[in-house]
Amino acid sequence: MQRTDVEDDDFGHYATVAYGHGEAASRLMDEIMFSALLAGWSTNCYDDQFFFDTDHPVYANTDGTGAVTATSNIQAGAGAPWYLFAPNAPALILQERVPATLESQTNANQSTNVFENDVFSFGGRWRGAAAYGFWQCCYGSKATLDATNFAALYDRMLAQTGDGGIKLGTVPNLLVCGPTNRVAAENLLTKRTLATGEDNINYKKVELLVTPWVA
Repeated sequence: MQRTDVEDDDFGHYATVAYGHGEAASRLMDEIMFSALLAGWSTNCYDDQFFFDTDHPVYANTDGTGAVTATSNIQAGAGAPWYLFAPNAPALILQERVPATLESQTNANQSTNVFENDVFSFGGRWRGAAAYGFWQCCYGSKATLDATNFAALYDRMLAQTGDGGIKLGTVPNLLVCGPTNRVAAENLLTKRTLATGEDNINYKKVELLVTPWVA
């Protein structure tokens, strides 16, 4: 930004630029979180298994000892992924280390660019990362998104147990998918009646989030 624009009070259009910086910061956080979700098929979580895996260890005793039962939070398939989340605990965590801030160089005594070129500089800064929480609260599927596969994955989450056979009470409340599955997801969850005229038992059963970052 030219220093003379500020001196002449001719900078109204820069408000749009500043708004764009704020949007970019928010979008960055979305990109980080959804990138972690997609990477969960090949990235380890706290139990040293991939976040989405067929071999999560569940122990016979509540203290994490005894026989191990391999437990899956995957529904097999080869299509575009979709996900069911339960709200009991965070499955993905955004670790914000430094909140988004706007930084500026407007002092000629502190900036060579201001002193020599009469140019003010503005930029943003944010520090953070995504981390994996509880795989038990997110099941991933690459199977066809239809009533049969949705019901099967939903029921698996309902029946889930933790160490010592304790019921975890994981009741799904959110389905996340990308544009490829948008129509299927909307047909599954937002239509009151089926094409046959029957009531849709899945109508608003869970919330739906369609995002371009899940591809």
